[in-house]
Amino acid sequence: MNAVVAVAALEVLREQGAQVDQSAVREGLSSVWWPGRLETVGLRPRVVVDGAHNVDSMVKLGSALQTCFPHRRLILVLGISLDKDIPGMIEAIAPLASTVVATRSSHPRSAETGMLAAEAKKYVDDVYETDSVEAALRFAIDQAGEDDLICATGSLFVVAEAREAMGLKSISDRFRE
Repeated sequence: MNAVVAVAALEVLREQGAQVDQSAVREGLSSVWWPGRLETVGLRPRVVVDGAHNVDSMVKLGSALQTCFPHRRLILVLGISLDKDIPGMIEAIAPLASTVVATRSSHPRSAETGMLAAEAKKYVDDVYETDSVEAALRFAIDQAGEDDLICATGSLFVVAEAREAMGLKSISDRFRE
């Protein structure tokens, strides 16, 4: 959707006389890297992180996971900030999962795992709680088969900590290089 909006904006600029080389547009779109958006950070099992942090983005994430990542079962590592529509977000994504690992980032706005777990249990039988994103990922990986999919989501704070737990540099470090 963001790419479509960007290309449409370029078309408007062209209509107003701006010179935009079509090959530059193609090159730009082909080289986009958006960390934390359907980003694969591990294989066998596949581990994906996505910064979905509202109901709409959770619905889109669910659709994308089903379309882009064939899997035997989905294990969600889920941490959400307190100021979000927690019931709506969980309703949008949890029914797709066989297991939910409720967790929290170190950010002070993180919702308590018990609150997330109670909501997730409305949709999933296997719900667990951990006190950190790193512990949640370790638990999920231990539970997963090689054809399963693990998705860490619910907040950008969770995604940042998941990326670091998987041995990736922080996003801000990458831009300093």
